[in-house]
Amino acid sequence: MSNTKVSLPYCVWRDGRPRFVPSPALRKLGYKSKDLKDHRGNWYSLTDTVRFSEAIAEEVEIKREAITSLKGKRKRHHSFEQKQSRNDILVSDILQKWRAAQDLAQHPVEKTRDWYRKNVELLEKAEPEIWNMPVNRLRRPDAYDLYERFLHQRGLPMSRALISTMRRCWSWSANKGYVTNNPFSGLRMQTPKPRLRVGTIKEMQILVSVADEIGRPEIGDSIVLALFTGQRQGDRLCLVEDSRREGWVRLRQSKTGTLVAIPELPELSARLAAGRERRAGWKVAYPHILIDEVKGQPWHPSGDHYRKVFACVRDAAAKRHPSLKGFRDQDLRDTAVTWLANAGCTVPEICSITGHSIVSANTIMKHYLAATDDQANSAIAKLSRWIETKGGLLSDGEQSDNDEAT
Repeated sequence: MSNTKVSLPYCVWRDGRPRFVPSPALRKLGYKSKDLKDHRGNWYSLTDTVRFSEAIAEEVEIKREAITSLKGKRKRHHSFEQKQSRNDILVSDILQKWRAAQDLAQHPVEKTRDWYRKNVELLEKAEPEIWNMPVNRLRRPDAYDLYERFLHQRGLPMSRALISTMRRCWSWSANKGYVTNNPFSGLRMQTPKPRLRVGTIKEMQILVSVADEIGRPEIGDSIVLALFTGQRQGDRLCLVEDSRREGWVRLRQSKTGTLVAIPELPELSARLAAGRERRAGWKVAYPHILIDEVKGQPWHPSGDHYRKVFACVRDAAAKRHPSLKGFRDQDLRDTAVTWLANAGCTVPEICSITGHSIVSANTIMKHYLAATDDQANSAIAKLSRWIETKGGLLSDGEQSDNDEAT
């Protein structure tokens, strides 16, 4: 029996499994190689692969026609206002106008602006048809098709990032009167599974001790600070000590001025005092609680270098305790919130430490607090004590009957 060879555009077979391999021309359009699997991780069948190949070929042809059409037109430079008066605003015009407004207002923060910028640049590169589409022609089906294409080609996180950026831009544009609707709102996108990683006391002990052992005690300080305050990484890196009074320490975020007030805790106070002592002889006395003690300056607010150093500490700790492999700094916040709940703290009490708002507390707690044995035991113990204060659940007669039966 002879083997039948199947040849499909942009698709190859390796050990009987299909893979999408774009040509150099397609790579310039933003396409990347990938295994052909469905959302469950199953390999495409021959029929699925044929459909994928046909869809890609059709999509590429549309993109090429759009690029050719754009190149064939004589370039005219019109101001945004001129295009607006002629009702000739393109999607690219709206995005560029919005990006300029973001930079001018310095809001949101620089890291978020960079995130928006990368998403806009990706759209320009990967979707020339959408990029050059008149705004008044962009409809909800176009927005959803864009989401599905990115979901299929680049995955859920990137597709959600792009749509989130477009939705934010269109919301701003509607407020400015440039558009009348927001086709990117309410698309019912897939939601990624929430990450919940709660560290154990033993794991945190090892993480802190390894940070000290390898000469990065400031990372140990950051870990302890996170566990006792539940503050996000970015907030911790810009904390300065504001004041101490009657057993309380007040920390202030240097960028926003937000105050975090917590009772003096021996372990946290000891870590912070040790950090001040290590830096006592420095020529420059920085007010920040956390300092990059190798570079001799505060951590950069972006946290990029901090995350690299934290990863080095984590990897070293994982050699001693393998369960720490993959543990992230962001997991410290989840750990702090869950430990507070396991200790019997109420939602308002947790919020008073972590800075969450009471209004959003229930939603946030649903994400953070997985059911644990500690919480179950605490809940039953509280219920039992409350019933006892009310005289017990069973009447005296029923209680006597049960005693006789036993």
